[in-house]
Order: sequence, then C-alpha cells, then structure tokens
Amino acid sequence: MKVINLIGIVLIFLVSTIGNRIAPGRYCTYYNNDTVWAFGSTKSAENDKCGFWVYQNKWYKGSLGIVGIYCNDKPQGIWTEFRSDTLCTVFARYNFADGLLNGTSYFYDYDGKMIRKYKMFNDTIGGVWDLSNPNASYGLNELRLASPLECGYEYVSSEDKIVVFNLWTNSITIINVLICSVLILLNVVDFIKKRSN
Repeated sequence: MKVINLIGIVLIFLVSTIGNRIAPGRYCTYYNNDTVWAFGSTKSAENDKCGFWVYQNKWYKGSLGIVGIYCNDKPQGIWTEFRSDTLCTVFARYNFADGLLNGTSYFYDYDGKMIRKYKMFNDTIGGVWDLSNPNASYGLNELRLASPLECGYEYVSSEDKIVVFNLWTNSITIINVLICSVLILLNVVDFIKKRSN
C-alpha cells in the first residue's frame, strides 16, 4: 500500500506542476478598477505574448481600441485600430513584422473610406499616398508614423493588475481530486481488510 500511496503522490505532483506548464490555453488579462482593458494568449507569463490580443481604448472606457497577433511578444501581421465611436469603425490597419511597422499601413475616415496609405520599412516611412488630397506632398524626413502600441495601448501602470490563467486548470484540479479519491478509497479498503483479519 505504501508503494501505491507514493505513486499517487508522485502523480498528483506531476499533474499539478508539469500539467500546468505544458497544458495549452494559457491566457493573460490586464485590468484596473474591475475593468478588463487587455486580454490575449500567452506562452507562460504576461511578457510572453503569443497569439491574438484585444485592447480596449483606455481613454474612452468601453470602446474597442486595437486587435492583433503577437509572436514571441512582438506584434506580427495586420493590427486593426478602431475609432472610439459607438460603432467601433476602423481607424487604421498596420502591418507589423517582428515588432516593427513594415509594409503598407492604411488609414480610414469615419465612413470607412481609405484616405491615406503609408509604405513602411522597419518603422521608417518610405512613401505616403494621401487619397483625400492627391496633390499633397510630404517631406518624408518630417514624418513619423507612431506605432499604435507606442500610443499607450500596451502601457501598464502601477495600479493595473495582471492575471495569467490556464483554461486547463479546472481539468487538472479534477484529475488531482480523482487521484486523491482513489487513494483514499484504496486506503480505506486496505484499512478495513487489516481490521477484519
């Protein structure tokens, strides 16, 4: 019976420690004053973002801010920024590669019509097309397109709270409870057998 108890304890330890580490479905949320302002998937902690993330607009509470994908804690692919109106219309679409603005970024008016395009190379503007004013000329040395994430969407203040949780935590707890129940049952049966002899 001692061997069975030891195996059960080792199983509980392995399921608790290794199961929580390797189980998929780990998510992170940032919140302040009981309001979630960011939510997304992560590999292990809040500074290990990987996958789809949603940010609320911190200045206009309840308004969608920006959505996009992280890879190794760096923005990747197309990120969409929304206006702080009631319809959450698209304000801009940014193209990221390894955390830098690369490719073409698009800006839209309130009606959803594209008004400007920026060609980006590693956070540097390589060209501007103003569709609302085709004759406009820009001195590229004077322009800088700020990344939307630089504008405060990722900013974490000292009052913000961070929670990292795993969707498999409840399943892991159930497995541990089942192992404990089986161990208790086996020990009770063993105790009754010993008392009857």
